[in-house]
Amino acid sequence: RDQHKEDRRQRQMCIRDRDISVASVDDSELAILGEVPIASTPHPMERLGGKAAENLLRMIKDPGFDANYEFEVDVVPRRSVRKIK
Repeated sequence: RDQHKEDRRQRQMCIRDRDISVASVDDSELAILGEVPIASTPHPMERLGGKAAENLLRMIKDPGFDANYEFEVDVVPRRSVRKIK
């Protein structure tokens, strides 16, 4: 009887592949090489560099300039992520 409770507890704690989703940042080619292609967000290098240069120039003119900026996030959906019902 105690073994039955322990077996049941272990089954409840077991994480199955359908229980998790995995995503990465930078959408490298490695994201598609595995058995399950990994969802990812591309790293917008050109946009980040442009914004950094723009902010540096503004900060030179105005040292109090708040250079915080949030980029919109693009997601490349793949099979590593599932919808939660």
